[in-house]
Amino acid sequence: MRVRGLTTRKILGSSSATVRNRLLAESIVLSVSAFMISVIVLHLCGRSGIADLLDADMSVEGNIQIIAAGCVIAMAAGAVSGLYPALYISSFPPA
Repeated sequence: MRVRGLTTRKILGSSSATVRNRLLAESIVLSVSAFMISVIVLHLCGRSGIADLLDADMSVEGNIQIIAAGCVIAMAAGAVSGLYPALYISSFPPA
């Protein structure tokens, strides 16, 4: 079903590069969104009783460098994981 929608876009005038970039952007946004949800869960756990069970600093403010590095890793993982599907799906001719 996904391929049909993308080939319809190509029939309506989108280039292969546009379709490819859109798929890559979608993959990166999904990966970064999942990372942001995990940061929110970490923040909520840091303010609850769960933080008392761990001997670690779970504050978001204290770990900004780690969170920034994690965000860069999430973007890279999204780009790498979306690259092959984007290239493969955008190579189909419009039907």
